[in-house]
Amino acid sequence: MVRRQLVPDLNRINILKFPSLVTEMIINEMGFVDALQLSLSSARCKRTTSSARNKTPMKMQIAITPSRCVFLIFEKNDTLKNLRFSWKFGTRPVGKTEQLKIGGMDMENRRVRFDGWLQYRSFTSKNSIDLAMNVAITHLFSVFRCIEVTVIDINFEMLNDRFRVRKALESVKTTSKLFIRGPKFDSDVRFILSNIEVTKHFYHSSTFSMGTTIDDRLNCSEVIEIGNSSWMSPERLWTMNCERIELLRSRFTSDDVMEFLRRWIDGNGKDKISYVNIEHPLGFGSLDFEELNATPWDPIIEETMVRPENSLHWGLSRAMNIQCLADGRVGTISQNTEIEFYFLCEGMYPGVFCQQVLPLLADMDTRRTCRFYDYTEGTTIIIEETTDKDGEVVGFKVDLDDFDCALTYKDYIGSIVTRSGNYGYVSSKIIKWEKTDNGWTMTM
Repeated sequence: MVRRQLVPDLNRINILKFPSLVTEMIINEMGFVDALQLSLSSARCKRTTSSARNKTPMKMQIAITPSRCVFLIFEKNDTLKNLRFSWKFGTRPVGKTEQLKIGGMDMENRRVRFDGWLQYRSFTSKNSIDLAMNVAITHLFSVFRCIEVTVIDINFEMLNDRFRVRKALESVKTTSKLFIRGPKFDSDVRFILSNIEVTKHFYHSSTFSMGTTIDDRLNCSEVIEIGNSSWMSPERLWTMNCERIELLRSRFTSDDVMEFLRRWIDGNGKDKISYVNIEHPLGFGSLDFEELNATPWDPIIEETMVRPENSLHWGLSRAMNIQCLADGRVGTISQNTEIEFYFLCEGMYPGVFCQQVLPLLADMDTRRTCRFYDYTEGTTIIIEETTDKDGEVVGFKVDLDDFDCALTYKDYIGSIVTRSGNYGYVSSKIIKWEKTDNGWTMTM
């Protein structure tokens, strides 16, 4: 009799029967989708998968809108090619489903495979979608320790009143970006602002007033845009260090704004700020420019003003400049009749803090401090290039042809032009920089 050797079916091996160390090694070699499905198989599988501490960095995006409640999981970077898994929640089962129990909650679930990623579509009653979303997110956080929430996008416009956002996001503690749209402003929004830390970008479009102050957790480094910021405390304004800040319909007073500007001048944690727009529906009182040691802004050089994309073009004829004592940056404050517009801008050169409205010539010394120069008629300026050892940088303003712009300044032969004067404030004057062997010369 010939004995036939049985070949084990590798797809049906019970990995829980292996020694714990071997099991953890196998789980750590799994892809995210396989590890997730294993963790959903039983309470024991969840504990085993969690103890393996899979360290693959994953990104999560969450969207809550009238048409969909879903979160997406990406591997390493949250780009479409790195999408690995999505979990969508609804009330009407479509296609063949199976029972799924997670966190003590029963759901109808359908698995759909796409090219390179898996989608779960889970169905429950209208009153339980928020809870279903919460238990799913909580499960992922407890099993996979390296999940980072990068985007939360919430649209309250026509969102079902039975859906409580604060329940769905109860286990989320931090996100890089938070977008809140629609007019709704109630306990859900209060919960989000009070419990979820936002580290990069916050946007809230509602113009409705909350009426009371909220102790928010906005620690954004890039953008804060709020349609109605009446709920924000002055203390939050004073501690902001964000590239772009737009606070409309605020309750801040002139004293609050003055304290913000004092801290900016002192360099007290304000190194990221480049643009601030603060509005009060009734307007602000005048600012104490004398206390701020402010100087009148020069309208001749308005064309070099660094402005945020899509910002309004305010008239700056009465604007004032203030200077940061820590690094020499200059901010421009424009106070208008109906609202107050504060425009604080970082330098134009990457990595160098210089005045955002450049005069004809600037020099940065080895201490990274900028000096700016104005010259009278007839003065000859000589710029000579040396080595990088001295650590000094010289910048001078020129106007270049968009259709004939060299890659580097060394590629220019002959002369280049600086135009002073702009927008009809003064007559334009053309000044030529003549190329020399190791630099440039210019006569005012």
